[in-house]
Amino acid sequence: MSTIVFRGSFIRYADLRQKEEAGCFARIHFTSEMSKPVLEAMEWEPIPDCFESTKLTGELTARSLILTPNQKELRQHEIQMECSDISDFQLFRIQGEDGESTRTELRFIARVLEPGAIARIENYMRLVGTSTKSAGALKITYTDQQNLPLDDRDGEKNCVDCANGVAFMKGDDTVHASGQPCTKKAPAKAKEPPLASAREADGGTHQRRKATGPELV
Repeated sequence: MSTIVFRGSFIRYADLRQKEEAGCFARIHFTSEMSKPVLEAMEWEPIPDCFESTKLTGELTARSLILTPNQKELRQHEIQMECSDISDFQLFRIQGEDGESTRTELRFIARVLEPGAIARIENYMRLVGTSTKSAGALKITYTDQQNLPLDDRDGEKNCVDCANGVAFMKGDDTVHASGQPCTKKAPAKAKEPPLASAREADGGTHQRRKATGPELV
């Protein structure tokens, strides 16, 4: 068993799904901070500043999650649930209220098979809240991990320095819509095949085993 902690986590929303072979399950949409420990644990490359948003590959075959509010007076409302997987990771740069500063958000989905999960999530959201002010620590216990590099298939190289917010690839450089090169180094071209992680390059077997249960979407 391994664990990973996502700091600054809160629930954006949740929905209930049903699959014939799996029955009902809840999808919890989380937001958390993109911290260095998470970046290293997921074996992601550093995300260039010129990305305003991007999808990240990677998936955890999870066993449980614990969401603990940061505020001491709210910790009694901590929730613990059995969890099947954590996936659909995305990064977003969010502009601050001052119009100048930005913060980085990591968003992902946890799939929960535990009966009554939606009711417990609703109760937590009512009591604790659903914003950065109600953030807490999300501890995930997992058994397997699939590690892949940055997914730039949706690679609109949106650059915060570009006047109209759009940039594109020209050779190995990111170019503003104005035609001027970006001052921040962009990643490799999106159409190039993804590089293997360090463990794979060394002949490791750091791959996620197939789950025994039904696949959830």
